[in-house]
Amino acid sequence: MLLTEILYCTSVLIIKFFQALFSQRDKKPINREEFDVAVGRAVEKIDKKKKPIYKNTILVIDDDKEMVSLMRRSLEKEGYGTFGVCRGSEAIEIVQKNKVDVVITDIKMSEMSGIEVLKGMKQLYPR
Repeated sequence: MLLTEILYCTSVLIIKFFQALFSQRDKKPINREEFDVAVGRAVEKIDKKKKPIYKNTILVIDDDKEMVSLMRRSLEKEGYGTFGVCRGSEAIEIVQKNKVDVVITDIKMSEMSGIEVLKGMKQLYPR
């Protein structure tokens, strides 16, 4: 992956250099400052295209649906994979069926407290 990105960056720089050189035949070739700007833009484009190979997954548990939705959107903007539920029993089912790296839970919920949810998860994966 890294070698591909380096080759891509190098080819972009070469193309930019020759485009500037041939488009300005009557003018001077590209100067150092313009070259540095072109390199910076190429690197920014590569950085924007990078996608994480592995997404950390976060489970959000809260009996307030709006809070779950808000937290999921915020975490997804940061590149995390998310699950969101409003009941403790649903959270335990998700952990049984999916890989979850982090759990964020409300402590006071109507069906089952956050502590009870975490204890239930710990019984599944006692480490």
